[in-house]
Amino acid sequence: MKTKDLVEGLLYLNPSLEIFFKAAHIISKDRDWKPVQHNEIGFIHKFTNPKFIVVVETQIHVFLFGDPYIDEYGNQKGFHVYMIEGFNCKHTAVDKNRLIGEIKAITTEERFLPEGYMKRIIYMDMSNVFIFNKMDGRDSLFGKSTWSMGTNIYNVGVPTYKTSAKDILHQCYEQIEEYYKS
Repeated sequence: MKTKDLVEGLLYLNPSLEIFFKAAHIISKDRDWKPVQHNEIGFIHKFTNPKFIVVVETQIHVFLFGDPYIDEYGNQKGFHVYMIEGFNCKHTAVDKNRLIGEIKAITTEERFLPEGYMKRIIYMDMSNVFIFNKMDGRDSLFGKSTWSMGTNIYNVGVPTYKTSAKDILHQCYEQIEEYYKS
């Protein structure tokens, strides 16, 4: 599916999402997409108040979390998710382990692109924004390393934490779960 159609449809349902799409680098000067109704998009009604997990490395990968995914037996099996990579996106359902697996697969894929100058994980919802910056080395996003929080990765006065992308993503997922419990 085309990212443009999804973004236009979501903006039609909730115009206040524009700021999040800009922060995730989905909407820009070159891609100034406006609200348009897209009834043909499956599950779009599950994303009226999405949560965003943005992974920045050689490319920007955006995961839009919608409502809980309920299987045919009435059990919650994770969340509806649109995975956005550039001009294409796909719908799936993910739980915590599948989220980690998807991000690991995407970030370790050989792309023949220059290494990104920063690696970052961003969590956004209507009331929170958390930005995690990988501080050391050009190694894989996964594995223990030093991380900071905030927008300025060069500010040496910001406390650093020894953690991993896996732990950060688990916390982001738990934040989404907590939202739906309340």
